[in-house]
Amino acid sequence: MKITAENYRGIKSASLALEGIVLVAAPNASGKSAIAQAAGAVLAGQAVPIPGILKSMAGMLVRNGASGGFAQLDAASGTARIDWPRAALKTKGEPPQISAIAAGIESFPAAEPKRRTEILIELLKAFPVFEDLRERFAREGISEEIARAVWDTIDKQGWDAAHAQSKETGARLKGQWEAVTGERYGAKKAENFTPDEWEPELASSSAELLTAALTDARDTLDGMIAVAAVDDAERERLQELADKFPALQAAHSEASEHLQRAIESHSSAVIALQALRDPSAQQLHECPHCKGSLSIVGGNVEAGVPLSDEDIANWAAAQESVSKALEIGTKAHSILNEARSAMTEAENAAKQLSSLVEPNATHEQVQRARQAVSIAQGRLDAFTRKTRADRLQNSILQNAAIVSALESAGVRQDKLNDSVNRFLIESVAPLYNMARWEKLEISQDMSLSYGGRAWPLLSESEKFRVRVLLQIAIALREGASALIIDAADILDKMGRNGLIALLRHAALPALVCMTIPTPKEMPNLKAAGLGESLWIRDGVTVPLSQAED
Repeated sequence: MKITAENYRGIKSASLALEGIVLVAAPNASGKSAIAQAAGAVLAGQAVPIPGILKSMAGMLVRNGASGGFAQLDAASGTARIDWPRAALKTKGEPPQISAIAAGIESFPAAEPKRRTEILIELLKAFPVFEDLRERFAREGISEEIARAVWDTIDKQGWDAAHAQSKETGARLKGQWEAVTGERYGAKKAENFTPDEWEPELASSSAELLTAALTDARDTLDGMIAVAAVDDAERERLQELADKFPALQAAHSEASEHLQRAIESHSSAVIALQALRDPSAQQLHECPHCKGSLSIVGGNVEAGVPLSDEDIANWAAAQESVSKALEIGTKAHSILNEARSAMTEAENAAKQLSSLVEPNATHEQVQRARQAVSIAQGRLDAFTRKTRADRLQNSILQNAAIVSALESAGVRQDKLNDSVNRFLIESVAPLYNMARWEKLEISQDMSLSYGGRAWPLLSESEKFRVRVLLQIAIALREGASALIIDAADILDKMGRNGLIALLRHAALPALVCMTIPTPKEMPNLKAAGLGESLWIRDGVTVPLSQAED
């Protein structure tokens, strides 16, 4: 690919074929950084490549005395061109495009930690999947069912929304705990909470056993209340009936005797009646011989004697005596039954009175029964409150684990940490080992260290090494088609050799700019078969061979 730039900052005209390693050198303030920026801008498609410069200020990027400038990329797949001061990008086809980091426009170490995180998440595709969440939940003892429900929320609403919902759930659970316990929630308090009515033995009980005990206590109380419900009027009624028992017993005996006499009288009347001839039973017949009266008695023919009026009257009187005796007996039997019923009622009243306790004793028993119910109810309530409070506390702890997993430092950070560690091992370590530089590390908070020393403590040349290592590693990871590296003169000879080794390993077209006082001191990369060496003379790039003339 070919890059051309004109009238950009200190450059009048620059043209280079970006193949292999292209080294651009010159003394200070000759336009090396301008070439790097122009090339980086057109490769990254970023019309304003300097942080802090707005598009409306792009006229500042035009070379003094010129009306306009441009940078153009020509490749087999397409072209790209940026014109200044319009800061307008135009493309044709599909020209090569690299990231701002690979183009040297953005520095990973110079970015804020949040931006570093964004860069690495996108670069490494460090986006958690369901399995990451499930494994984190499993370590916390949270079921896969819950993990799937949470993942569904993440999938539909995003991590931050799911995190916010979980925090709201935690607040709601704590409110429920406070409603159950009547106390302000505190983690330590909730861990050791016991109601005032709590007894140690309740820990081995159950809701079923305590409910049964309360039911028994209530049944006992209901029985006591039923006994105590017999009031004074009822007592007087029972006592009145019981007091009548002796008289009723005597009346019963008298009625029994009267009935016996009635029975005997009835029997005598029946016997007397049976001794008389029944006028309705006599049948007289005329004797066929003497024409006298005959009667048939028991199959025998006897001389018939007609009943007199006296006989008929006596029969009627005897029959009347039998009827009256029966009537008296029937009445006597009814009186006896009534007497027996009244006597039984009086006897039962006496028995009921004997079963009743004294009013004072009943009151004390009811009070004790009420107290037993209150104790049983308190034990059940304490057990229920303790059980519900503990269940809510377990839910609160589980929800806290979910909140922790969903926050930015949770599963997402775990995924990023794992991805970054692999990136350091697989992509960065081979680079610093090849260059014989020191170990580069990225911590969880996105801070950088080199050779075991934190970024702020590094020298400028060490910071450059860190920038380049990450730039090359990122460019390789994202599949960039070129690299732009400026200010490489900060490295000493060994450092430069390490940089060349890195670039050769990366096998990417690379533009490297550095300060070199004279062309004679500039390495000839073309002669070494590594690429091209260009010198800047009066704002124009020329091959090293022409610069030495």
